[in-house]
Amino acid sequence: MRCPSISPLFACAFVACADQKISSTADPYLSPQDADGDGYTADRDCDDGDPWVHPGAVEVCDPYSRDENCDGVANDADPGLDPTSASLWFPDNDADGWGDADHPGVYACVQPTGMVADQTDCNDTEVAVHPEAAEVCDGIDNDCDGSTSEAGAARFIATDGAISHVTEALTGTSSVPVDYTLSTDGTLQMCEGTWYVRLEVQANVAIHGTGADRVMLSSSAAGTVIDIAGSDRDVEIQGLTVTDGVADGMSPMLDTYAGGGINCYDASGSSSLTLDNVELHANDAIVGGGLSLFGCDATVTNSTIAHNAAWFGGGIYASWSGLTLDGVVVSENEAWTNGGGVLTDGTTGSTTLSLVQSSVRDNVADRGGGLYLSSVESSSCVGATDSTAGILSNRASVAGGGVYFAQGEVFASDTCDFGVLALGTDNHPEDVHISVDSVYADYGDDASFTCDRNTCE
Repeated sequence: MRCPSISPLFACAFVACADQKISSTADPYLSPQDADGDGYTADRDCDDGDPWVHPGAVEVCDPYSRDENCDGVANDADPGLDPTSASLWFPDNDADGWGDADHPGVYACVQPTGMVADQTDCNDTEVAVHPEAAEVCDGIDNDCDGSTSEAGAARFIATDGAISHVTEALTGTSSVPVDYTLSTDGTLQMCEGTWYVRLEVQANVAIHGTGADRVMLSSSAAGTVIDIAGSDRDVEIQGLTVTDGVADGMSPMLDTYAGGGINCYDASGSSSLTLDNVELHANDAIVGGGLSLFGCDATVTNSTIAHNAAWFGGGIYASWSGLTLDGVVVSENEAWTNGGGVLTDGTTGSTTLSLVQSSVRDNVADRGGGLYLSSVESSSCVGATDSTAGILSNRASVAGGGVYFAQGEVFASDTCDFGVLALGTDNHPEDVHISVDSVYADYGDDASFTCDRNTCE
């Protein structure tokens, strides 16, 4: 091949072109490269300096938030994240540091807000329930071990939230019961077992057991079991049995010979007591074998007061107090003088008695086998035709087998049972006796009538 005819000035410049071929190989510096050798060139690889990053990679958790698969998002933001590279997190709804045992969990690279790595909280809505919580007597599996057994444990929760474990302080023996004073407002929780104690209450306190058939408080005949002292007290007792208390009259003061089981004494007349699911059993006293009230209004619900004894008020004595019994059984108590079941005395201050769907039965006394009412402001018994509620099967050796009115009383019966002779449930020697004129009356079941100091009609 000959060079084309050109100007002599450029002839030498083109000499080299003679007989040369032009190469078809492209310049390597002008083509896309795969610098990291991962099979993807730089025009497709979002990081051609990292062989683990390319469009065909699997997104995994990493501390640098690398976009391994080059889809524009990384770690938890990538729906293609490999879950096996993530951690499993569980809700901690109660913020106690333990995760919900019933939740399947969520995979994530970074711990989500409100979630933890643990999955052992058996109740994720209660901060006091988790595997390291203290087991307390509330019927709940506090420590998540699958059991609610808390026998022999007790704790006190003050109103400010402070918790004191008082098991040791409350542990006595049948021969040496312990004395314990509650002087701080709060709740005493007592677990299953028999506690040989004498409790003195000097604050606004709730005393909670787990059931009258599981928690027993006994003084072993060495004094009143629960003594509520002072003025303006507000006390609640529930879910326990009070037994073997004795107020033996060694002191002439009313607050020491009254209430073998429970004594609530307030000289200012401003205290209140609530009993629910409580059994007062086999307690003795001079006044109020099971329960004595002076200046202390009481509401008793769903409870049993039985086998107690006293000179006055075998089951209950109430003076200058309002007493309501709702769903209560007062049975087989004995007074060696007056008021086998209940004695109310209003001579020292306003006193009332209300029986609602309650049964006062099988009690004995000289006067007022069931009830002995003295100077009460008002008293009543409310029953129903479809229930056995009223005053029946009580015995008095002198008068007033069912009810004895001493003076100035008003009593109203609304559908209350007074027993039927043929069924062996009648009161003896009569249902009602009014002492002023020695008036007596007999009624049957579902009886409705009103009595004043002179007559019943």
